[in-house]
Amino acid sequence: MVKHDEIFAGLMNINHGMLYAIGVSSVELEKAVFELRKFYKGAKLCGKGRGGIAIGLKKSEEYSHKATKSPDYRI
Repeated sequence: MVKHDEIFAGLMNINHGMLYAIGVSSVELEKAVFELRKFYKGAKLCGKGRGGIAIGLKKSEEYSHKATKSPDYRI
């Protein structure tokens, strides 16, 4: 059975890699994306880059709660 959320998460990760490769990311966004990937299926930057936002596709409520309690998590 195809798990569409797994495919979507993979595409998010690939897209982020492409955005990083063309230079629209920043050190802060990279840290945020890699922190999100510890708890989420996929993560990528969004917005205009270099000051945009990072979004993630969560695995479950349990992981979502852990991510927001992480010492590296910032709002």
